[in-house]
Amino acid sequence: MLIEQLHYETTPRYNFPLLKDIDLPRRFIELSVESMKDVKGEVLNVHGEIFQDSLVNGDYEDSIYIGDPESPIRVIQVRPIRDDTPIIAIDASNIKIGETDRGILCAVRGAVIWNRKRRYRYIRIGPFPFYINAENRDEILHLLRKHHIPASNSSSLTEIQIKLGSLIENWIQINVCRSSNRSIILIDGSLTANRNSDSLNMYMQMLRSAREKENSILAFSKMTKLRVLGRRVLNLHLKYRPPWILTIDDFQPFNLHLLGDIYIAKFTERGYSFRVDIDHTLPDEEKIRAVKRLLGNDSVFQSYPESLRLAHIYSTFTANEVIGIQRFISQQFGIKIISQHNFRRSLFGPYGTEMDD
Repeated sequence: MLIEQLHYETTPRYNFPLLKDIDLPRRFIELSVESMKDVKGEVLNVHGEIFQDSLVNGDYEDSIYIGDPESPIRVIQVRPIRDDTPIIAIDASNIKIGETDRGILCAVRGAVIWNRKRRYRYIRIGPFPFYINAENRDEILHLLRKHHIPASNSSSLTEIQIKLGSLIENWIQINVCRSSNRSIILIDGSLTANRNSDSLNMYMQMLRSAREKENSILAFSKMTKLRVLGRRVLNLHLKYRPPWILTIDDFQPFNLHLLGDIYIAKFTERGYSFRVDIDHTLPDEEKIRAVKRLLGNDSVFQSYPESLRLAHIYSTFTANEVIGIQRFISQQFGIKIISQHNFRRSLFGPYGTEMDD
């Protein structure tokens, strides 16, 4: 397997195979730069461990139960279709770099994987550092709402950090949908939104752009509370030999708007079962065909598409990268870095829990 990094200039414009130019929201970049000016001369407390949060776009969601034994559930075995369809996967992550007496310093980054004929290429967009504090939180909240990311005035600084990760991920998703043609686009999460929420508009815009370019979106949930007949989806085992997908018809949860039909998929014998959402406006045969084309044109490991796995890996921050960011910020902005004192660990020693860190 060949993985190639695409080089790009450090400007708001990026180029990608089969994709047109992608522009970052200019205000997003300006806020990143402006917020970092406020960190000059501060003392930055850093943790001894990395606290990374990829809680964006539906990694967690409200519980959905399908408990009626009479529910129309069908198992469809799928055979791969090899036709050189491009597979494009998108993921993003955010991480807390440290904190000061006035706020928190974080970084967000997105990644896109482009796979054609099992040749993988990737591009990283970011990282973008943000110093979030009481002085600029309202302006950041305004930016989030402008781009359909739900954000309340009571949002904590950590919640704002997570939503900045959602913002860059949603922006990448919409631009990829607009710029690619006749491709399978893989995203992390689900096609589910709370009714009357701002995120519903974002999902509708993304799906509309994908349809106009004849793209098919498949959303994979790594973590879901979806249950079928009382059992978690990830623990579901059927007698059918993979690859198969299980369809759930005529299901609409309370207070949630489903923009995709829900499937449960298992692609390999020694793999997991995943929830997969596919645009509900596509004809049923087109949904099944999209799954077959994914299996025929992408590698699958433990039932998970390789392109989406790589997108997660290349968007995630490693320990060395965090140290590098801390060192750069220290030199660039003249801040002093110290290790944060853990009072609970001092009091309780090895009996302090991870949640105390």
